Amino acid sequence: MDRKIRVGIIGCGGIAGAHIVGYKSIPELAEVVACCDLDGNKAERYAKHNGIPASYTDYKEMFKCEKLDAVHLCLPHYIHTSVAIDAFENGINVISEKPFCAQLSRHFASFFLLKVQRIKAK
Repeated sequence: MDRKIRVGIIGCGGIAGAHIVGYKSIPELAEVVACCDLDGNKAERYAKHNGIPASYTDYKEMFKCEKLDAVHLCLPHYIHTSVAIDAFENGINVISEKPFCAQLSRHFASFFLLKVQRIKAK
């Protein structure tokens, strides 16, 4: 790989603490360059504690300001679809351990959008 994968973490609650461990174990492959949480204090504390250079309270602002290759969703499941679609529309890959949505039709719509973005990128 020519360069490290630039990752942003969205949601700085308890589960985000578990996922940062994985990124720290592969520093030659990936680096977490930004994090985001609606609670600005929580985002700042998480960034400082984990050596992340930037923190945000608005993930759309993070998408605009950072050149991210991927975002890791550490959010409640019911928020995944809208955030994933916004990421796909910005050409950002999405990492999630949960389904993006509860309704199958929204799940297919999300992945259709991802496919369209991939075709445009080629």
